[in-house]
Amino acid sequence: MADLPADGYLFYRKQVSVEPIKLICYTVGSKLPKKEEKIQMKNVIKKVILCNVIAMIFLGLCFGQKSTIQARELGKGGSNTLMEDASIKFSLKNFPRVWTGTYDGVNGKVPVNRKYVLKITSVDERTGEFEGVGYVSKGEDKPQYQVNATYHCKGTIDVAKMSIQWQGTSFIDDPGNFAFLVFTANYSKDLTGIEGITDAYEGAKIHLVNAVSNVNTDSFNYEENTVNYDLANECMELSLLVYGNAALDGNGYYVNAKNSQAASNALKNKLTLEGFSKESFLNEEGTKIKLRTSAKEKDNTKDCIHWVTAEKEMADGKTLVYIIVKGTTGDEWYGNFNMYDEALLEQNNDIHYSFQSAADALYDDVNALYQDKKDIKYVVTGHSRGAAVANILAKKLTDAKESNQNIEAVYGYTFATPATINKEKSGNYTNIFNYCFDDDFVTYMPLSDSDWQYGRYGKTYCVTAADLNKKYSYFQKLTKNFFLKNPDAPFLISYKADGAYNIAKELNAHCASVPEFYAKKNYIEAQNGYDASWYEYFYYLFAPLMGGKSESWNMATVLTNKDFLSVTSKFIIGAAGYVVGAPTVQAYVGNTHDPGSYYALTQLLKYKTDAQTELVDYSDSSIRNKLAAEYPASSRNVSSRAGRKSDAASALSQTVYNEEEINSLKQFAAKEDNLALLGWDLENPDTWQQIQWNEEGNVTEINVDSIGLTGDLDLSIFTSLEKLDCTNNKLTNLELPEKTSVDVYCDGNYLSVIPTGNLYKKLAGYAENGSVVSFADQSIPENARFNTSELNKLKAFAKQDNDLEKLGWTLEEPDTYTGVRWTLNNGYYYVQSIELADMELTGKADLSGFSCVTDIDLSGNQLENVNVSGDNLLTELNVSNNKITALNIDRTAKLQTLFCSNNYLAGAVTQRAFDLADAGKDAVVEIYPQYTDASAESFDEADLSMLQSIIGDMLDDIDWTYPGLNDRFQWTKEGETYYLEKLNLSDTDISGKIDLGQMAHLEEVNFENTDITSVILPYSLTKVGNYAFAYCPQLTAVTTTDNWKEMGINTFYASPNVTIVSTRDTFAQFVANAMDIPFEEIVRMTYIEMGKEPTEPYILGQEFSLNGGELTIHYSDGSSKNVTDGYTVSGFDPEKEGEQKVTISYSEDNYTKETTMRVEVYACDENGYLYQHTDNKKDKIKICGYIGQEQEITIPSQIDETDVVEIYARAFWKNQVITKVTIPDCITTVNYRAFAECEKLEEVILPDIDLVLGESAFMGCKSLKKVHLNAGLTLIPVNLFKDCSSLVEVNIPDSVEEIEVEAFSNCISLGKLTLPVGLQSVGNYAFIDAKIQTVEYAGSEEQLRNIFISDWSNEAILEREIKTLADGHTVVLQPRKDDDPIPTPSASSAPINNGQTPGPSPSQGNTEGSSQGTAGNVNPTMEVPNSSEKNKVPISKVNGLKIKKSKAKKNKLTIKVSWKKMAKASGYQLQYAQNKSFTKGRKTKMCSAMKQSITIKNLKKAKRYYVRIRAYKIVQGKKTYGKWSVK
Repeated sequence: MADLPADGYLFYRKQVSVEPIKLICYTVGSKLPKKEEKIQMKNVIKKVILCNVIAMIFLGLCFGQKSTIQARELGKGGSNTLMEDASIKFSLKNFPRVWTGTYDGVNGKVPVNRKYVLKITSVDERTGEFEGVGYVSKGEDKPQYQVNATYHCKGTIDVAKMSIQWQGTSFIDDPGNFAFLVFTANYSKDLTGIEGITDAYEGAKIHLVNAVSNVNTDSFNYEENTVNYDLANECMELSLLVYGNAALDGNGYYVNAKNSQAASNALKNKLTLEGFSKESFLNEEGTKIKLRTSAKEKDNTKDCIHWVTAEKEMADGKTLVYIIVKGTTGDEWYGNFNMYDEALLEQNNDIHYSFQSAADALYDDVNALYQDKKDIKYVVTGHSRGAAVANILAKKLTDAKESNQNIEAVYGYTFATPATINKEKSGNYTNIFNYCFDDDFVTYMPLSDSDWQYGRYGKTYCVTAADLNKKYSYFQKLTKNFFLKNPDAPFLISYKADGAYNIAKELNAHCASVPEFYAKKNYIEAQNGYDASWYEYFYYLFAPLMGGKSESWNMATVLTNKDFLSVTSKFIIGAAGYVVGAPTVQAYVGNTHDPGSYYALTQLLKYKTDAQTELVDYSDSSIRNKLAAEYPASSRNVSSRAGRKSDAASALSQTVYNEEEINSLKQFAAKEDNLALLGWDLENPDTWQQIQWNEEGNVTEINVDSIGLTGDLDLSIFTSLEKLDCTNNKLTNLELPEKTSVDVYCDGNYLSVIPTGNLYKKLAGYAENGSVVSFADQSIPENARFNTSELNKLKAFAKQDNDLEKLGWTLEEPDTYTGVRWTLNNGYYYVQSIELADMELTGKADLSGFSCVTDIDLSGNQLENVNVSGDNLLTELNVSNNKITALNIDRTAKLQTLFCSNNYLAGAVTQRAFDLADAGKDAVVEIYPQYTDASAESFDEADLSMLQSIIGDMLDDIDWTYPGLNDRFQWTKEGETYYLEKLNLSDTDISGKIDLGQMAHLEEVNFENTDITSVILPYSLTKVGNYAFAYCPQLTAVTTTDNWKEMGINTFYASPNVTIVSTRDTFAQFVANAMDIPFEEIVRMTYIEMGKEPTEPYILGQEFSLNGGELTIHYSDGSSKNVTDGYTVSGFDPEKEGEQKVTISYSEDNYTKETTMRVEVYACDENGYLYQHTDNKKDKIKICGYIGQEQEITIPSQIDETDVVEIYARAFWKNQVITKVTIPDCITTVNYRAFAECEKLEEVILPDIDLVLGESAFMGCKSLKKVHLNAGLTLIPVNLFKDCSSLVEVNIPDSVEEIEVEAFSNCISLGKLTLPVGLQSVGNYAFIDAKIQTVEYAGSEEQLRNIFISDWSNEAILEREIKTLADGHTVVLQPRKDDDPIPTPSASSAPINNGQTPGPSPSQGNTEGSSQGTAGNVNPTMEVPNSSEKNKVPISKVNGLKIKKSKAKKNKLTIKVSWKKMAKASGYQLQYAQNKSFTKGRKTKMCSAMKQSITIKNLKKAKRYYVRIRAYKIVQGKKTYGKWSVK
């Protein structure tokens, strides 16, 4: 079952606790009747607030939304999640040919991010198959070890799934060691981005952006008098963007975004991409959309109109002109209801006066603007009020074609179009197409029925949004994506098929003609004296909200008059959410009229052609014909709807009804006043007009919307029920039938809909099966309990300055908090959403820790501080257009939509916001522009000076005293200083040479449409954005760095003389090649590294130097040089002991590169011993080196009264001074290579303690002659005495059990060797090239023969005489045969404590005899196998490892280790030790292939032991090990 939100349907709407119908209100000063004494004045206030809400709703719904067009596009491009229907097709005609970006490859096994360019050279539009060229740069890490590549590739574009796949086929420039990857991705609908994966490794990704769009300059070949759904979709998209409340998401689709900057910038980009002249649609500064105003009279703000135009010259020489008319703005709200001129009531009532007046003014302005143009093709479009004006304008331009030869064609496409003209006078305009939802009430006004008889010019197509929502998954996804920003949300956006019809029907019943609309009627008691018309009802009801006059009319009129209230109540639930700029649960008008729904319609019609059959001519609309039949012209039988049977009821007059259902409905009707409200004859179901039955007499539909019913409604036995609408009643409980699918509208009641409740679960089940369910907006009862913490924060917010007056809240009555929506959770009401936009609120908004809030809109205020931290369910936050200096969005894990632009957050935007912006296609984020009112002294002097020198006197609108207040500059803040981050000088008079090379923080530039001649970009700039250097005809050179990683769309469009200047084998060169732009190579540093490591140690207290090392500078032409000075260093602390990561930077020609190195800082005592403390306690010391000059040394037991316990790895490595070393008994560990390659060392004296010797501890000590190994030693580790060519004498104590790999290799002077009695195994090569004269064994012959001795190069002790001292025998050991059940020696393991001073690491590997090295210049997209890889045999890990302890005896412990037998193993090697790294007290046991267990005795009781086992396989005489299984 799909999960529903905790509070119900995911819609946003104001919530009110009022009685829907039975409202009783009094004017101030009137006396309350005794029986109503309990009615408090606060209830009257609530009703007035309600009507204000209703008024705002109706305004917003009928004729648009108040908004300011702003600028910022948010689309990033990403995988398409809306396309699942294979019948949806997208054309390949305009698929971009050049894509740039990055992808994840590998270097060996290390992930490496690489820059990538894909150039599509040819594509088969029938199959989607294409050929192209791929350009791959070096990876971003360690580029010196990687390669560039250029290769041919082939792939396929799948337009149904909006996917693309390709792979390399052959090299153009073969770098060697390069493998072709397969790229699998999706492209965004707006063709701006590709997101996908590569097969380099699991999770590897590809991210590309469109570099060159196909700017449309082709002829406009649409047929003028034939509908075209491509053009319809284009017009609706334009209308949506002019409306101003939309943003592009990551998939290239639009989402609802109130008060954002996105729509204007998206419109600007769209028109630019389509080749329209920027001068026609941008302001003089070239930064914003030019929103024009037309009015007959300058001061007439009621009957004016706002519009945008764009024009371009097409390839055939003709002129294409877009006229995009915006919906209602400002006082135009009043004009929407002004069918007559107020002063001229005798005005012809055949055409809507305000629409006509606006269209006339617009027509004059269009003619004046384009009077000099020839062969004009006009495209006229708009939505809502804009649609009505566009409808008339298209008619006027069409009429003008006969007399104006400059007009070649007129295309009219309008959406959500109100009626404009009397039907009989609408003419026959075959080039005007209007699209109207039958469930959009705005399209019913002015009314077409009774004596109104309004219609439109041209052809009107109708369709029911509710039907599309049920039938087409693509429409569902589009609307969910627009309103909820989640195409996969489990709930359908709610549309009501009969909602608009019911409102129109109600209005027709009370107002049958236009004269009646204006006629004043006294609806109030005589002592009141007020009268009003329906015109005043619509007009003056908005006065408190819109600033109009209200002296002749009182708000109480609506509340007192039953006719007004009957219509008003239809909007309470259906429209409330639209005010907050989000979808409503049902759609009398809310969702249905929203441009987002019409955008979904035209998308559906364009991309899913079978949906076009859903459209019907206006005259064929069943809903509108039904209304016309009920209210024909000149009909006066329209006073009431009561008493009329529905058609369904009439048809079933003889039907036998389901008796159980009838009885259940009777019981409900009998409660309180329900029967009177329903108007039923209880014994005659034929009068139950709210009920519909099927032929079997079972109830299929119940519609009791906005009646005021109370009590429990039990429908559990109604098994044929298909739809229930009980919106806006007072129901306290609702029982629903056990069915898979029922449409349920139950908002506006007192229902408890919590996730654990039965009602919630039923609704969730219905939603999962495609039903429309809406339940979120439940009314709040009088005794509601509110969360105290959230309530107190809202109160504190409201008490600031005079905000409480602006909000209109009664502090102690949370249900009066207009703009705050509550949800019930565990018996308390919590804030669900907050919509307080454009209210001039000030101060601080602390809304932190709100546990249920999902969306907050505080845009358009004057707030200075907003805190929403800890709002764990918050998904959408809009705080744009304030004065915010601090915004806290920490701990908002679900936040996906953030609008915070146009604030004072320059340098103060948190990392959380940037992370969200980088989150990809699921996030919609708008951060810039940001401002700061800091004075010039707070800005970086170099950046400011350079900026002033570049601009000079070419721009006169910049206040250099406060640079942060100009939106052409965006600043970032480090410490107390502001640095230039973004620079936009597009469409200015800037010219000449621009050098930005030293601006170290600059990340983005735009010089579009300027006369610059050259520009040098800084290293900090990694991306060059859309059109950054477009339309720059004088531009000859753009010099960039190898740090350039990404390019936007049409970066160099219409700049024919440009040359890209950069270093070779860079992204810049790839882009130049792919786009056929000249490339000029310059030589620069490509990277730096430590060419020679330091030879001297770093001593505590000494300043940093290279200490004998050298820095190597590499250049792009392959040359290099070594330097020892001229660098800068950061991260070094001379007073800090231990390892430090140091950054070394080197600058040349204003170009800086850096590298890092790790250094060890040591303390030094007076005798030259280098040391560090072993841990933070500083109670123990390890010796790390020696810089003294004494030849015979004794390791100190203490330094500064602190015990010395360890000789660290490589401590004396390559020391050429010491000849003798004595190690005291305080030392417990001599680590890896501690004395390796001390070529003058002759003697080592070890203490007789349990000392641990690390691998290779004395390796390469060529002068070492004598070693006395300590008693208790159990292991002679790997390479311990390797290459000790002078070693003559070494005693091996009887405690030694294992001699590991190469322990005595190349000990050519070792004359006599006595093997200890405790020896169990001898590893590979342990005595290779050892020239041993005499070999003895301290034990017996039987014991000797039980020792495992590897036959790999151990001839020094095999196949020769060995004297056994215990029994006096002489034994010659033979190499074992392959079928002998022998255990194997240990393989090389990791060194004990990794060394931290420079030096080589020992060779390691799991395959005996194999050699490994590092392959240079390996392509990171593939792994180059080892030369011995083909000989490897995969060995599985040993399974079933178990340990069982026996009872301890005399402080000794016995354990039994068992494992599962492996069928093909030749044997097993088992080790146990006292630490996880298996370096302390490690013992090795060898087991044959037949064994499955071993017993280990005499373990110390108080010690913890670790056990591991691995299998091995003998192949061609060599043993290969598997991985360890550890217990």
